[in-house]
Amino acid sequence: MLLFLTEAHKRHLGILSELSLSAFKDACTVASSYFKNGPDLKLVQETSQKLDLPPKQLQHAVEALVKLLLESFKNKLKADEFSRSSEALGFDDEQRELLLKIFEEEGKSLGQDGGLLIPPHFHNLEWRFEAQVASRSLMHQLCPLVTLNLQLKDTQIGPHEKVKINENSSKSTQIQTHTLQIDPVGLLHITGILEQALAEGSSRHCRRVQRSLE
Repeated sequence: MLLFLTEAHKRHLGILSELSLSAFKDACTVASSYFKNGPDLKLVQETSQKLDLPPKQLQHAVEALVKLLLESFKNKLKADEFSRSSEALGFDDEQRELLLKIFEEEGKSLGQDGGLLIPPHFHNLEWRFEAQVASRSLMHQLCPLVTLNLQLKDTQIGPHEKVKINENSSKSTQIQTHTLQIDPVGLLHITGILEQALAEGSSRHCRRVQRSLE
């Protein structure tokens, strides 16, 4: 399976493939830190000085590596498929061996079967319309707002369950509640953007891209 990576991602990964094995290990350490602690600009700065690379260049390269790993997890690549994808991106044998180790370690911690990478799903939505028509300082005004209570269903796989679906399942479901408030103009704008995205998702070009990823 071929991963969908932009030309920019490939260019940033090309920077890593040109590093020495020692420097490549340092860059992989920064990438592993992304998974555990999120972006660490201080670590990027320190590593960039050690490797004599501009911080922005190293940051983009590491983010491209994280993107490669996440796409591999999302598409449920096996070890040999990931290794072939890494080879196609220009990484040598020693670099691929190190990448495979990270792929296996981070895959276990994230739940490579896709459990922790499944985005939350829509569960329920409640809303109410509010309007402030006057105040002590302003007797004639109208401030309409829409308050939303959005519930998302987050299904996880792993030992950190919160609500069991059934006794024979390792899956668990957690309901996330988000309270949002927005004015009608902003809500109409967001609705328009979502409708445009849905229309583009059903376009002929998107269908070709989806078929190429299958």
